[in-house]
Amino acid sequence: MPPMVALLPRTLALAWCFALICTGAAKVCNVLDYGAKGDGKTLDTHSIELAIAACGTVLLPTHYSFLSAPFNLTSNRVLTVEGTLLATTEPQLWPVVAPLPSYPKPVENFGSMVNRYGAFIGLFHAENVTINGTGTIDGQGFVWWERSGRLPGHKDTLKHTRGRLYEPMYSSNLFVRDVTIKNAPFWVVHLYVCDNVLIERVTIEAPVYSRNTDCIDPDSSSNVVVRNCTLSGGDDQIAIKSGQDGAGRQFGKPSFNILVENIIVPHGDGISIGSEMSGGVHDVVVRNVKFDDVLHPLRIKTGYGRGGVVSNVLFENIELARLGQVVGTGITVDEYDGNILPNASHAKPGWPNIHSITFQNIVGGALTAGIFQCIPELPCRNITMRNVS
Repeated sequence: MPPMVALLPRTLALAWCFALICTGAAKVCNVLDYGAKGDGKTLDTHSIELAIAACGTVLLPTHYSFLSAPFNLTSNRVLTVEGTLLATTEPQLWPVVAPLPSYPKPVENFGSMVNRYGAFIGLFHAENVTINGTGTIDGQGFVWWERSGRLPGHKDTLKHTRGRLYEPMYSSNLFVRDVTIKNAPFWVVHLYVCDNVLIERVTIEAPVYSRNTDCIDPDSSSNVVVRNCTLSGGDDQIAIKSGQDGAGRQFGKPSFNILVENIIVPHGDGISIGSEMSGGVHDVVVRNVKFDDVLHPLRIKTGYGRGGVVSNVLFENIELARLGQVVGTGITVDEYDGNILPNASHAKPGWPNIHSITFQNIVGGALTAGIFQCIPELPCRNITMRNVS
């Protein structure tokens, strides 16, 4: 895959250069100096926003818990979390925003919702932004999972799709390092139309029963590296996306040049492309991954109505059921994904196109070794399996 080989070193080089800039002479502001209480009960949002406005680096120090409503970062900022950052569970403190242009329909599985809650940490048309530190960002998602009806015995009481935990939009030169992120209300890190992103040494976790807690979703994004991370939750650990159905095709921004390497997955659904991939996905490498208790470790999922092209994808050096846990289906290429309604249009513009996919050096155990289901109108092509056991 020559484009991948050519561009990924550029991503890493820029990450190194920016790391030097960010650790230089930028002013560091401790949010305690801006009035934050850090007691885990008082809303510290205003203090955090004051520090963001005043300083290049905003420090949430160790031994404190900072409760906050959603807030936005801006260009040339570093958010260093050494203590704990807690997301409020009060819905009225979360802004309600319009749907994304490539997702006109609710992303929640129930179709009754309109609009969506904004992200806990938002970023818009920004560049050179880092989130780092050895502390924890806690989305306090359990009450949101209850409200969405995604836990047994609980009814859907939400009118809007749950908020992402960190959602950079139309932004570049982004870095997330070393932090632990847990219990997000919905998707954890959603990269929407972003370029040049490095996520490394990050731990993301949520219970296996949490729903829609995707760990990292590059969406219509390019030059993304995710490495040396431990990812677990109740949905995909990584889901590479590019919009939904006709809106995604019209938006027309693919995800490409994406490297995922040196990942450990204790539990969850796995690493996937789709099912919202209507703008296309190409030039992806997933390598050196160890899965434990995972439902669909390696998966390309789409269906009628999506359209779009998935091509030049390499999965290699993968270990399944590493500690003897159960893996559902080891390898999946599925154009009949269950998330898509069975009565979806079969018109030609919505035919998904999957080709040039390689699975190599894959070993382990699964209840089902693999499933390959492609639509008869446009069969999958150039699927290679090499040294798979």
